[in-house]
Amino acid sequence: MRSDESFTDLRTGETVLRGSPTILDEGLLLAAGEIRLNVKSGVATATGNVVLTLIPEKISPRLVSDSATAPGTVRLLADRLVYDINAHSFVADNIRLGGHPVFIEGLSAAGTPEQITIERARGTFGEPSSWQPTFYAERLIYEPGRQLRTERALLGIGEVRPISLPRFEHDLTRPIDVTLALNAGYRENLGAFAGVELQLPVSPTLRLGGNISGHTRRGIMGGPAGGYSAADDPERLRGYFRSGYI
Repeated sequence: MRSDESFTDLRTGETVLRGSPTILDEGLLLAAGEIRLNVKSGVATATGNVVLTLIPEKISPRLVSDSATAPGTVRLLADRLVYDINAHSFVADNIRLGGHPVFIEGLSAAGTPEQITIERARGTFGEPSSWQPTFYAERLIYEPGRQLRTERALLGIGEVRPISLPRFEHDLTRPIDVTLALNAGYRENLGAFAGVELQLPVSPTLRLGGNISGHTRRGIMGGPAGGYSAADDPERLRGYFRSGYI
């Protein structure tokens, strides 16, 4: 624990740390504009530019405390964060969280450095942009550097998320396998046409999505699409399906 200024709040009995205070604990570094520590309960309340840095085991805590860009770390920004030193857990409000390859925003977060539950989460795979895979989830369980799982999720590209799933999982040690196909041409019975198909992985063996296309003689056609493969040997068993209705 470190700060440039500290005093005791006589009304609450808390120790108040100001002047760039930090708390370095196993697996994390907490920094804020102000940290109020209840010595009896071991609960620290951080407010003002709150930054919680989650530190992998292979990274030296000293390296993290001396650098804002230590490789392999995950940073969580919040308006307010309450950290229970004894339980090694935290609760945070209005959070932003980033660590390659996923970047997440949420209404609130609670958990430990090993597992974080985020409510009303919005996320991007890769650096946020209009053409990156994105998701929204009522609840997201995030294990830094390992995996994420969602409940009641919407998947898509950018701000367009047409794929609705009750559950979605992704292994963060593997790249996300996105299929985005564009096609155009002319057929005698359809006229000129153009379309797009999007598929996103919902499990290691299954991709789901949809396609939509426009035809000058037949109008708009759209429907679900997907692909599948064997978990142990994708080359032995793989396939796809497409459908549409005009």
